Amino acid sequence: MYQALFVFLLVGLSALSTAVELTFEMKTEKVSCFHEQINKSSKFTFEYQVVSGGQYDIDVTVTGPDNTRLYHKERQQYDSIHETAAVSGVYTACFSNAFSTFAHKTIYFDWIRDNEPDNFVATHHSALTQLEASMMNIHDRLKVIVDYQTHFRLRESVGRDTAESTNTRVMYWSLGEAAILIIVSVAEVRRDVREGERERESPSGVDVQTSLHAREFKRINFADHNV
Repeated sequence: MYQALFVFLLVGLSALSTAVELTFEMKTEKVSCFHEQINKSSKFTFEYQVVSGGQYDIDVTVTGPDNTRLYHKERQQYDSIHETAAVSGVYTACFSNAFSTFAHKTIYFDWIRDNEPDNFVATHHSALTQLEASMMNIHDRLKVIVDYQTHFRLRESVGRDTAESTNTRVMYWSLGEAAILIIVSVAEVRRDVREGERERESPSGVDVQTSLHAREFKRINFADHNV
């Protein structure tokens, strides 16, 4: 009996709020919009984060059913908003990568809305029992745990992408240093080879004869000076 009541309470509490999570890839110079039906006076939370790509920045705009701009930021990596729907209708969130000409982006966003927060309590004409209050507490804590897990996964993904990018840059830098070292070594070897060929091509006999004439000239000058 308690197990059935436990399941019933969890299902009833889960209906109080709905969440939409999505991770998608966005190409260059593109705009992607997502829509969500929200009732009047319902509270909703919209948060996003650029997981990978370029400088980790994106333009984001959130508008209401009457095209009222609720949120607009440019070149943001992550952010979140908490609003209460003024009117019922379709709310729109648009991501723009129009400013980027070569970098694709991977974007995560989470749209959480509360349908009727007091519906579960309103159906009870008496105070909540201890079990029902415990179920509501567990439900709230589970939502917090799921939210933390999502943020940890996002941080891990961003860190992994940064590490892979750094590893790629280090590899290219090492290849460049190796190429420069090889080029310098080949140039040094060729220079030494050319110098050796020049020494072999020079007439050694002429050099010896020139040295003997120089010594004889010095000896005669020395004798004349003594006289």
